[in-house]
This record gives sequence, C-alpha cells and structure tokens, in this order.
Amino acid sequence: MHCRHAGHPIVGDSKYGERALDRPLARRRPELMLHAYRLTLTHPTHGGRLTITSNPPETWQPLLDTAGLALKNHQPPR
Repeated sequence: MHCRHAGHPIVGDSKYGERALDRPLARRRPELMLHAYRLTLTHPTHGGRLTITSNPPETWQPLLDTAGLALKNHQPPR
C-alpha cells in the first residue's frame, strides 16, 4: 500500500496494484514483480557503507524490454 500511495504501484500486486495494468501482465508473469536492484546500508559490524546489487530475474527481461526498462547485463556505477 505504501508504494502505491507514493505513486509506485507494484506490478502483480492483486490487492493494491493497478488492475488495468496487472491483468494483462498476470497472464505472462503471475508473481509479484518486486525487486530491489540496489540496496545501500550501514554494515552492522564495521559501520562502513555496504552496497548490494542484483539484476532482476531473467524471466522478467521480456516485460522489462517492452516497458523500456531493460537492465540486462547492466553494471551499476561504483
């Protein structure tokens, strides 16, 4: 609900998502499409900055391409 309220509904969210968008996508990708591409946090031991990155699942790539959000083989800035 918080993401939708902020103007960022989650694709595949059957409760709070955008139904008009989610219905056609649900036929192709029935799971919730929520992914953290990059997280930065304070390391719990040494207190330094820790950044973790992860590309979205390969199965999402066709939908990302269609939406113009292709991150395939994207290398995050260092």
